[in-house]
Amino acid sequence: MYNALKTPSFFRPISRPSSPGPTPIPDPMMNADRAARPLSKLSLSNFRRPSPSPVAGRAPSTVTQDGSYMEVLSLKLSEAVSKALTQPPGPAAPNELLNGRRPIPAGRGRALGALIASEIKASRENPHLYRALLRTLHRPLSVLLSNLSSDLLPLLSSETFHANISPTPQNPLPNATQLHALGLASLAGELLETFDGLGLGLETDMRGDGLKNIREGLVSVVKRVVDPIMNAMKKELLPVLEALETVPNAPGAPRGSDANLFEGIITLCYLNDS
Repeated sequence: MYNALKTPSFFRPISRPSSPGPTPIPDPMMNADRAARPLSKLSLSNFRRPSPSPVAGRAPSTVTQDGSYMEVLSLKLSEAVSKALTQPPGPAAPNELLNGRRPIPAGRGRALGALIASEIKASRENPHLYRALLRTLHRPLSVLLSNLSSDLLPLLSSETFHANISPTPQNPLPNATQLHALGLASLAGELLETFDGLGLGLETDMRGDGLKNIREGLVSVVKRVVDPIMNAMKKELLPVLEALETVPNAPGAPRGSDANLFEGIITLCYLNDS
């Protein structure tokens, strides 16, 4: 009571809270940097270069992406067929010219066959490409076969082809018509060698390759030229062989079975000497 009267409350100084300190103004750049990275760990993004994003692997430029390769190959084969049938350059021998043209030289069919073989061997591991390549062969080879047949028909129907068709001492070389026919047959025969090496046109597979007609056409071209020549040579050789078999008996030659044996020995001697 005494204490309360001693210092009345209205005489006491009114206590007031201490004024707060000035509020610090945050730096906007620092706050943005701190907000971008957590405080718990040190960020090394500023010291590390960003690794380049992996470039998507380009697909290998395969030959069947858009069919452009097959178009180029078709043009290449057509050009090779045209080149195989073109007139050879250079001067010609007098007995080769026929209507101002020279016969097709040897090797044209092998060159065309080498191109076909290289493309087929390169596509063996890709079944789809292999089938597409076989389909691409049909058109240029059909054109080749058509041209061979059309060029061969007037030659075979000419009387010059059948005149002195087998070589003789007087005419040891074929005439111009025969040379042109032999050139066409050689081209077909050389291409058939490629067919045999690759097994084309045999139709052993049930699906087949569709080249059986081409093979049969090439065989027909060869036979139409070679068969008349072989028949003419046989017609001249058979009388000679028959004359060799009928050798007259020598004086004092044995008769009967011994005589037949003696004639057979003489015939073999003549054949070995010829």
